[in-house]
Amino acid sequence: MNIWFIKSKREGVIIKIGGKKNKIWGKEKQNGSYKESKKRKRVGLYSLIGEQKNGGLTSKKIEEFLTRNTILDLEIKKRLLEWRDEFKFWEDQVSNYPFVERAKYHRDLIRAMRSFIKPKFGETWGDFAAGPAIMSKIIWEESKGGVKGIIALDIILDSARERAKEIPVLELKYRNLGERLDFSDKTFDGIVSNIAIPYVIEFEGFRGKTGMTKIFKELFRVLKAGGHLIWSIPTEKN
Repeated sequence: MNIWFIKSKREGVIIKIGGKKNKIWGKEKQNGSYKESKKRKRVGLYSLIGEQKNGGLTSKKIEEFLTRNTILDLEIKKRLLEWRDEFKFWEDQVSNYPFVERAKYHRDLIRAMRSFIKPKFGETWGDFAAGPAIMSKIIWEESKGGVKGIIALDIILDSARERAKEIPVLELKYRNLGERLDFSDKTFDGIVSNIAIPYVIEFEGFRGKTGMTKIFKELFRVLKAGGHLIWSIPTEKN
């Protein structure tokens, strides 16, 4: 696994990998690959299907929506089919989390992630695409119970509920990293996302480099100046 530690700067983003610094983006380029389409309003999954962010959305509900609405814009139908498969994948993963947590590579990853997570007293941190909320537990432990709040986001939160009972400041919210988050600018002192960001299939219909750029711009919108974004990605070996 690779772990990326990014510190928010006023202009662009400075990323540290193995002690080296590289600027990965500054102001968004105004060329053809970055311009938003003026033909239609770009919306996220919840807006597409008309579901509130209340945890009611499942792969089955997306399938039922598609069955009821046979005449759909082809692009929207394609997006919903992909999101249905995405939900199904993560629904199936819930039962695997206890086994994954016992694997050596996972224990090594958690140890490495912990070394980057250094919350301070009174701060607010986010655990984005939280899964079983292991990162929330680390944030709580590393702060010695001193953080003001931890907000864990995911499209499926079943596996995070037990851990939420152990952390009094942990708040669970159903959210999707593929669309604008309903948080004010500069809400979080730190954000952790473990093995999740590369799996976000789109951002409000934008894919590839443009979609990934928009995901990071949204993360840095809700991150305070000087705040930390810590995220990991799978490698070929793991």
